[in-house]
Amino acid sequence: MGVVPLVLKACASLSMLSLGKALHAESVKSGFDCNVMVGTALLDMYGKCGEIRSARKVFDYMPERNVITWNAMIGGCIKNGDIKTAFLLFENMSEKTIVTWNEMIDGYARNGDMVMARSFFDRVPDELRNVVTWSVMVDGYTSNEDMDAARELFEIMPTRNFYVWSSMVSGYFKKGDVKSAEAIFDRMSMKNLVNWNSLICGYTQNGLCKEALVAFTKMQDEGLEPDEVTVVSVLSACAQLALLDVGKDIHEMIIRKGIELNHYVLNGLVDMYAKCGDLSNARLIFEGMLVKNDAAWNSLISGFANHGHCVEAINFLREWRVQE
Repeated sequence: MGVVPLVLKACASLSMLSLGKALHAESVKSGFDCNVMVGTALLDMYGKCGEIRSARKVFDYMPERNVITWNAMIGGCIKNGDIKTAFLLFENMSEKTIVTWNEMIDGYARNGDMVMARSFFDRVPDELRNVVTWSVMVDGYTSNEDMDAARELFEIMPTRNFYVWSSMVSGYFKKGDVKSAEAIFDRMSMKNLVNWNSLICGYTQNGLCKEALVAFTKMQDEGLEPDEVTVVSVLSACAQLALLDVGKDIHEMIIRKGIELNHYVLNGLVDMYAKCGDLSNARLIFEGMLVKNDAAWNSLISGFANHGHCVEAINFLREWRVQE
């Protein structure tokens, strides 16, 4: 029985609903579904796979529930956009942990209801409120582009973690307030990879591509290794500046350091080569992609069209439409 929750957790992470359902059926046959750990893992799996009704059925039939069970059910409702049910569950919950409070604050923030998010934040008992609670509330404001409220709360935080610094930097960049983003970044006594990624990505998104490349160099000088998020932003900067040689260096670095070639990185490579006019490499990477998404098709077709290869661009467009 002990292995069942672990396998269900894997099913939830990989969205393997069919296997999760099969395990549910076996658990019912064996009587394991009455176990609180198995039941909690089942409803968590259903919630993360988008089957919130099935999750609720498991929850309602459980003879015993603990605080983790309640948190999983509330989290599942929030993940699937049912904030009203999450609220009702929360109010009926006898023992609320800080995880529960943080889930509710984040849920309302994600739904754009910052009034309710703040009301929950203000209700959190002082002995429970921690740095994550503060960070979730600040991030809610930044995500909803209310930087004044975010800054006000940020400045009175008892302690700050790396996450909330990045949230503030990204929030200011999202609003186009580059100076404020830089000022927040410069105040940090210690910076990790996530913080640097926020700066580099923010520069790139605001068209400050030279600054992005300078920041990328500084980050490495401080001994931090880039990841997938870093190289996607740097490739975008190279594409916007048409710096093919630098883009090729980044490509070589990706291979040398073993950075995962996920679809974001592959899209970035296709886009960089296409915009820089190296259509052969753009096509080579594109054709090697197992899954060709809309972004990759758009980059390839635009690259060929913008560099005067209109016939090839039209042929690619026809091929794309056939595959759709």
